[in-house]
Amino acid sequence: MLFGAERAVYYLESPTATLEELDGSAKKGIRQSTEKFLDSPDSAFNKDILSHLQQVRHLKSNTRAFATWCQDEESNRELCVVQAIYKKGNQSAYFSHDRTYNKEGKQWKSRFSQLNDEEYQNWVEQKHKNSDVILVTTD
Repeated sequence: MLFGAERAVYYLESPTATLEELDGSAKKGIRQSTEKFLDSPDSAFNKDILSHLQQVRHLKSNTRAFATWCQDEESNRELCVVQAIYKKGNQSAYFSHDRTYNKEGKQWKSRFSQLNDEEYQNWVEQKHKNSDVILVTTD
């Protein structure tokens, strides 16, 4: 965790679509659990799955998410990339693809660390304009 870092949570297209399908309490619950990242990254993740993949859980609604924690110490930025959201009952289907999610997580970490300040700000602006994804920032 980087102290005083600029943080964001980025829901890719698939998890954004899944959020729209969830009932209100499950949607609110998994978003709250995931977005703890903005204040305290460590508290958002309940379980390390693989080297570039963590699990977020909302216990009351049995909703889970796979996410990747990207850090750029030089720019003092952190990003949580939400790759999948699912119900606990469907967990085995998602865990059967954990290596794919892990590989994508590694790619996200690499891309994130290569963005300079201007590129990052442009990326943030683009994502805020894209209705197929959700980007929540600390500012």
